[in-house]
Amino acid sequence: MSPAGKPASLFGAALPRIRDLLWRYAFALLAVTVATSIRYALGRYWGVTPTYITFYPAVMVVAVLAGLGPGLAATFLSAAAADFFFLEARVNFVIADLGDRIGIAMFIIMGASISLLAETMRRRNVEIARARSELDRAQAQSLLAAIVDSAEDAIIGKTLDGVITSWNCSAQRIFGYSAQEAIGKPIAFLLPAAGEHEESDIRSRLKGGKTFHAQDAVRRRKDGQNVHVSITISPIFDPMGNLVGASQVARDITERKQMEQELEISRAQAVSSAHLSALGMMAGNIAHEINNPLAIIHASASDLLELAEGASVPLAALRSASTRIKQTANRISKIVKSLRQIARDGGADPFQRASVGEIVEQAVELCKERFRAHSVRLDTSGIDPGHFVLCREVQIVQVLLNLLQNAFDAVADLPGDRWVRLEVTNSGSSVTFAVIDSGPGVPPELRNRIMEPFFTTKPIGKGTGLGLSLSKTIVEDHGGELKLSESANRTCFSFSLPLLKEPENAAAECLSSSSR
Repeated sequence: MSPAGKPASLFGAALPRIRDLLWRYAFALLAVTVATSIRYALGRYWGVTPTYITFYPAVMVVAVLAGLGPGLAATFLSAAAADFFFLEARVNFVIADLGDRIGIAMFIIMGASISLLAETMRRRNVEIARARSELDRAQAQSLLAAIVDSAEDAIIGKTLDGVITSWNCSAQRIFGYSAQEAIGKPIAFLLPAAGEHEESDIRSRLKGGKTFHAQDAVRRRKDGQNVHVSITISPIFDPMGNLVGASQVARDITERKQMEQELEISRAQAVSSAHLSALGMMAGNIAHEINNPLAIIHASASDLLELAEGASVPLAALRSASTRIKQTANRISKIVKSLRQIARDGGADPFQRASVGEIVEQAVELCKERFRAHSVRLDTSGIDPGHFVLCREVQIVQVLLNLLQNAFDAVADLPGDRWVRLEVTNSGSSVTFAVIDSGPGVPPELRNRIMEPFFTTKPIGKGTGLGLSLSKTIVEDHGGELKLSESANRTCFSFSLPLLKEPENAAAECLSSSSR
């Protein structure tokens, strides 16, 4: 601030005080004026003769309400008014009579005494109020200290340099250090070996007045063990608004972390159980899928054996039977390959380029015999095998198989025409898989819960309630969303995956870009 600005600032700070003094002394003048007017009226109209009968109350009121200075001013102004208007030799300040002199002197002494007594009482009241305020403040601080000490969370005060200034009982319980051991030390001594940089980052953000909201962290106890805590750090400002320190609240979340780990283990076990359950449900279907081709191979081999027992083997019959055996063996190979794929978790596989045709083929191979055996039509026509997507192929096959099996369960026991249709559409940037069935649909009151874990509409023992939940998680891990909708009043589950350009188109674009 410039030297010229300092006096202006000082005057601005003193101006309210000057204004208050002027009002108080103006009040003293007004009180004396009113007292003089009333005394004049009393003497003129009612014959009241005591000279100072209205001036004593005026001095008392001014001394009590305005203070010592205005009280003394009211005393002297009242004496002057009484001398000028009501004593002998009026309309001048000459006091000829000795009794009047003694009377006015006594009035001044009494007025000064009243003013001093009022000031003494006022100061005493101020001191009492200050003492009461300090007592209230001390009680509030004591209550606050009790609240801090009885809190379940560790509450730690520290300077801007990270030196601990306060340490409550829960901090001792969580970290193992007593207040005597912790206060005065840098708070970085609680950090594990790999987290020394954390405190410097916190200090730099605190100096900007920023607050840290509930961040999970790891701290080191006195016994050397690590403890998981949720930390909130807030800046502390003094009454002038200056940043003077910070408060740190640490909540022990070790039990929560253990529960999360146990929950994750339980979830993994539930997923594994659901996976095994799904494989068990497929076992019968796979037996049908393999038994029929084996029957074909057995029949073809029997035909060949009968031909071999004859005098000659026709070349055409040999070629036909061998071709039939080879094709059927290839089908069994595909079924086994699909089964091996679906039996894997696939969650750790990298995202790779995968053919839409192969994904659909693997899923259909594992369930089409079940559809055929129950006379449920499975329609996969119109799917372009030339599309490629970026995904974990095993997981997407699992999702498709789950949706197909759910659709089968929805229509298997219905009368009339029963069908399930698998559609794959290209929107230019993504490929959408949709499974539509001829079933009655999902009731509106169940749609919001249909993808919740362990929720199922199937009879007891027929479903785990994890299929759609796991499928939803897999699709979300791929950046998509598993949706339930209606297509021509039919139930439709659908999801999308990013479309990859065909290799020849991508190569052409690459050559075109390089030529430009």
